Amino acid sequence: MTLPVFIAPEAAALQDCALGDSYTLDGDEGFHAATVRRMDVGQMLDVVDGDGLRVRGSVIERAKKSLTLRVEEIIHEALPSVRLILVQALSTGGRDEMAIEMATEVGVDAVIPWQANRSEVRWKGEKAAKGMKKWESTLRAAAKQSRRAFIPRLEDACTSQRLAQWIGEETAAGAWVIVCHESTRAPLSLLLRELRAAAEKPLPATVEASGQAVPGTCLPPRISVIVGPEGGVDPDELSLFEAAGARVRLLGTTVLRASTAGPVALSLISDAIGRW
Repeated sequence: MTLPVFIAPEAAALQDCALGDSYTLDGDEGFHAATVRRMDVGQMLDVVDGDGLRVRGSVIERAKKSLTLRVEEIIHEALPSVRLILVQALSTGGRDEMAIEMATEVGVDAVIPWQANRSEVRWKGEKAAKGMKKWESTLRAAAKQSRRAFIPRLEDACTSQRLAQWIGEETAAGAWVIVCHESTRAPLSLLLRELRAAAEKPLPATVEASGQAVPGTCLPPRISVIVGPEGGVDPDELSLFEAAGARVRLLGTTVLRASTAGPVALSLISDAIGRW
């Protein structure tokens, strides 16, 4: 059984830990561990910095709003050689938040909020700031629930024009950008076959270090999945994204909701590239 995970209130303090040290988990996370979860002396837990560091320890002291651990193991987890990104359109009914929550559990590395033409939800001014804060909270909670040492990076929200520009930059660097859309007959499964074949060959170290594609590289350094709102991606956006280098693919024979399409696609891709 995996150990419960808590996020360090201050990453620097966790990063300074050495084997045998004592570490105090306080703040909101310490309160949650001590009072809500009622972790007790002798129990084991993980504390992560959200950037790949996992410190494993046993509780040696419990207070009302904090726990003190003895550091027993320090693990530095490496970023995957192929990064997965979800571009999620703003959607009604909290479906966009459901999508990024599930994508985090699947293993997504970054999330980009997208203000699509058909998005009924509009992020402007104070509402945009609140939306970003809520998405950040969702990603943190999902990372903890799925016992991850990495919290997915939340990028700035973008418009369709900015997204098209980003697609061009990504594809020029050798990354793949996939738009899930029911208008095409080209199935995602064909791309998955390419990825499975390519996954048999390891990425060169130069790609892992730079994040850029080089001639002869089999797997792309990044794979992004774009999912539209409940109303779908409109034809103008689809043409714009294709012109920028995106690959439009059919995810399946049924139409999935905005909350499920991204996680399903990311799950299939994760399996194809060997992350699962």
